[in-house]
Parts: sequence; structure tokens; C-alpha cells
Amino acid sequence: MYAREVDMYIDVRNWLDRLLKSIHSRSQIIVEVTSNIDLSKFIQRTGLGNLFRSEYLTYNIKSDITGIIIGRTRAELVLIECKLNKISLSSLSQMIGYSRVVKPKYSLIISPKGISDPLLELLTIHNRTDILKYGDNRSIAVARWDYNKKDIDYSTIIPRGWRFT
Repeated sequence: MYAREVDMYIDVRNWLDRLLKSIHSRSQIIVEVTSNIDLSKFIQRTGLGNLFRSEYLTYNIKSDITGIIIGRTRAELVLIECKLNKISLSSLSQMIGYSRVVKPKYSLIISPKGISDPLLELLTIHNRTDILKYGDNRSIAVARWDYNKKDIDYSTIIPRGWRFT
């Protein structure tokens, strides 16, 4: 198991890079650990600012892992937040804010310990998956990270049916 959250980053980065390259095989893919850099500065550093809406300059947030799917005329973002402890409503709220502002193609929050009981109850028993939506028919995925497989545990994804498309 990971001793610190930062220890997860390389495994998650490598997984996301492989996944995006297989799903978006015709696009250029960039995936980096970005926990110590504002998203706006990361986009500027890549030289791809012209492929985003100009509002990207206001993205003063730090996502743990950021992916960029580069098309001919535009690029889309992937944001991942890693948590060492169980994912709580408080930690999910951070990702809700990031996703509502940035509107990434994919948004995930993961933890090797899964989801806290209160959040799991809110999302499943009380059916409040509406809080995961951030526009354009997009939702944040909440899932357990499988340390041994170095992949998300797809059976734990909320909302049910969420997938990379």
C-alpha cells in the first residue's frame, strides 16, 4: 500500500497514459503529475493554449494528475484527484468545483481505500448521483484504486455505467 498520497501519482499517471492512448489512438496524449502546478500554467507550458477556450488562463487549480487529449482544432482535459484515505464528501466537493469550472472530458477521484460509508450512502441509497454532474452530460467518476492491479476497480465506479468513451 502507499505510504503517502504522492506515492500513488506515478502509478495513476502511467495507467491514465496507457488508457487514453488506447481509447484515443488518433489523438496525441499528454499525461503528467500536476499536483504542484496550476492547471493554467501547465497548459501554457505545453504550448497548447490556442486549443483551449481563453478562460483556461483562470484555471488556478492543482489537479493531481492531468491528461490532455489533443485533436486537430481543440484539446480536452482529464482531471484525476488521488486520495490516500477513503473518499469523503469533503474531498469530492473539491473535485466538483474543479470539474464545474474546467469541464474536463473525464473527471475522476480515486482512492485505494474506496469511498467513505456516508458518501457511499448518499450516492447509492439516497441516489444523489446528481451531485456528480458538471455539465455536457458529464459526471465525475468515484472509484477505488486497485493497488495490486495498478488500475481502477471498475466494479466500484459511481455512477454506475460511467465509462471512458
